[in-house]
Amino acid sequence: MSPEPREAGSLSVDGVMRQLERILASRIFANSPRSRQFLRFGVEAALAGRHAISEYSIGVDVFERNPRFDPRLDPIVRVHARRLRLKLAQYYEAYGADDLITIELPLRSYIPVFRAREPKETQLTKRRGAPLSLDAKMSIVVFPFVTLASDQSDRSFGDGVTREVIYALVNMKLWRVISWSAEAPSTDLSNVVGNSNVDAGFFGTLRKTETGYRISAELVSLPDRTILWSQMFQVDLDGVITTQLKIAHVICQALAQEADCCRS
Repeated sequence: MSPEPREAGSLSVDGVMRQLERILASRIFANSPRSRQFLRFGVEAALAGRHAISEYSIGVDVFERNPRFDPRLDPIVRVHARRLRLKLAQYYEAYGADDLITIELPLRSYIPVFRAREPKETQLTKRRGAPLSLDAKMSIVVFPFVTLASDQSDRSFGDGVTREVIYALVNMKLWRVISWSAEAPSTDLSNVVGNSNVDAGFFGTLRKTETGYRISAELVSLPDRTILWSQMFQVDLDGVITTQLKIAHVICQALAQEADCCRS
C-alpha cells in the first residue's frame, strides 16, 4: 500500500517538488545555476517548516561565500533574489501559464510560498457563469468607432462619436463603463478577453452616405464572444457635433430599450 502524500499547507509536498522540477527544467532556468540553487534551497527550507532564512545562511550555503561573509557589504543575495522573482514571473507568464501550483518569492522574504490554482477550464467556466444579459450590472469597455473611410476628418468624426457614446452610456447609470484608448493599435478581443473585470465590449462602425452616416453597433460578451446586441442606424448629417450627439443618442436609446425588454 502506497504511503499517504505529505502535505505543505493544502498542497502535497510531492506536488510542490514536482512543480519545482518543472520550473528548473524550463528554458528560463536552464542556464541559470545560481537561480536554480537559490530556488531549490528556499523550497526545501519552506517544506521543512522554516519560516525565515537569513541572508548570511544563503550567502554561505548557496553562493559559497566564506564564513566571514557580511551581507551588509556584499549584496549578492539581494541581487539574486530580485533575479529569481523576475524569472519566476517570466516562467508563469510563458511556460507555466496553465500550471496548477505556483511558487512565489515574496518581497522582503527568502522563503517561497506555494499556492494551488484551479485548472484553466474551471477558471473560465466560473468567469463565464450564467449567460450575460443586458439587465445585469455588467461592465462594458467602449472601443473606438471605426470609420470606413480614408479621409482624416472622417476618422476624427469617429473619435468624437466614441466620446459621445461613452458619455451617454455613463449617464444611463445602468452599467460600469470603461473607455478603451483611442490610440490602441487593435480592437482584437484577445487584447482584453483576459481581463476578468470586463464583461462586454462595445464596437461600432461608421460609413458616410450622401445624407449622413450609416452606423453599425454591437455589444459582444468578451468571455465567449457571443453577440449580446446588434443594430444598424441611419442618421442624417446636421453639423458635426450635433450629428455626433444624435448618433450617440439613438444608439444608447436603442440599447436602453433592449435592456428594458430583458427586464420585463
